[in-house]
Amino acid sequence: MRADIQALRALAVLSVVVYHAELDWLPSGYLGVDVFFVISGFVITRLLRAQAETRGQVDLRGFYLRRAWRLLPPAFAVYMACAIASWFFLARDEARDFFAQVLGGIFFAGNMVLAEQTGYFAGEAELKPLLHIWSLGIEEQFYFLWPLIFFLRPAYWWPLALGTLLVSLGLYLQLQDRYPSEAFYYLPFRGWQL
Repeated sequence: MRADIQALRALAVLSVVVYHAELDWLPSGYLGVDVFFVISGFVITRLLRAQAETRGQVDLRGFYLRRAWRLLPPAFAVYMACAIASWFFLARDEARDFFAQVLGGIFFAGNMVLAEQTGYFAGEAELKPLLHIWSLGIEEQFYFLWPLIFFLRPAYWWPLALGTLLVSLGLYLQLQDRYPSEAFYYLPFRGWQL
């Protein structure tokens, strides 16, 4: 892996950690997630493009297996640790929301579950141990859909990528003020970053 990509990943993660530590000197540290999306999109697109150009087709099975081996073991470890801790720290309503988040995470839809848990009557963010899986859900959905373009139409990946970017960005700009939760949590409105 390129050193510059690893350095950008480290900076993105560090900025999010500093933001959540509520240190005043980095008030926009949450943008690290956006940087991470851009890096993921770049790395995955580069990998798929190289495979399509050298082989003439993308190995979907191999791609999905590599993603699963990279993402699922740590995700399931976090789900288990949080599930054990939830018995001691969460009230009944919070535990119900938490287990919905776990199911969402298992089925690559944690972002969708969390979007449904926002609003006036929703529980506090501090009581959602898996709040961070929203970004993982978006990435997992991207990892599932994006390789299909290279598999089905490898020669047309560039115009499809540009079209996807423009449509996604347009949708985001249209919806960000009227439907902020949806614009924040759903792949069609975040896809332009990837």
